[in-house]
Amino acid sequence: MPSGILEVQLVDARGLRKTDFLNKIDPYVLIQYKTQERKSSVARGQGSSPVWNEKFTFRVDYPGDGNQCKLVFKIMDRDTFTRDDFVGEASMYVEELLMEGVERGQVELRPSRQRVTLADKTYYGEIRVGVSFTRKEPYSLFLYLNFRIGFTDGRRRSRRIRRVETQRVMRKAAVDR
Repeated sequence: MPSGILEVQLVDARGLRKTDFLNKIDPYVLIQYKTQERKSSVARGQGSSPVWNEKFTFRVDYPGDGNQCKLVFKIMDRDTFTRDDFVGEASMYVEELLMEGVERGQVELRPSRQRVTLADKTYYGEIRVGVSFTRKEPYSLFLYLNFRIGFTDGRRRSRRIRRVETQRVMRKAAVDR
């Protein structure tokens, strides 16, 4: 099963719904991919047009469990004394991006605007995000062998031990393919 790194670039948002009546909102974003979740910094005092310019990485196994290859951007308003308010949510399906990345080795979607959906399923504002996927190359057998049978604690291992470990590593590499 191919695996790799999904990198999400959270750029900015505009036209977000104001949840505080007296103050500007202090938005942050919870980014979810399957069971993994990342949290952006809080854009204090930036109101409904925050700028983050942050990058987040997710470990991806493709095709993986289920077929929900979706990034969810949950925008929240940070409050000091009360529970944080839900501002909106945007989704981005990345299954095709992952398929192409597995084939090519690397693929990138430049930052684009995604519509923000409110709790009542209406659109209000947008968020700009970019996504890239880099396939994790299988480990190099040569480098692995150099590490495993090379030097240990500054001393050279005996030839017999190296030969046995080399055979074991070769068998393991054949099974992994």
